[in-house]
Amino acid sequence: MRLFDIVGVTEKEAGDTFFERLAFVARLRALLDANNVHKPIHVFGGLDPFMTPLYFLAGADVVDGLTWLRMAFSDTGARYLPSHAAMTEPMARFEEAVADPAYELQTCGRHADRNPAIPA
Repeated sequence: MRLFDIVGVTEKEAGDTFFERLAFVARLRALLDANNVHKPIHVFGGLDPFMTPLYFLAGADVVDGLTWLRMAFSDTGARYLPSHAAMTEPMARFEEAVADPAYELQTCGRHADRNPAIPA
């Protein structure tokens, strides 16, 4: 690891739930620190207004992503679609959260093409 300038992991590789992803980053940071490897952790795909601060608290240093392309808009504001799961059921998988009928109302039907549970 000392030969690399940065340690990168995709958000999806880190786990299926938000809790698993945050725990993975925290364990990775702890392992690097315990082995005196002072390298930044980059979470690819982790740029989300809800998750970014949590990744930093878990030990990540860099996040990036294209979440601005996948925002849902409602009367409560704009948010990244998978954040719906974290706000309604933190331990749910994304597929389970978007299968919820309330998802259709919150996204105003904009993403029916991405969700097989929502009739087109």
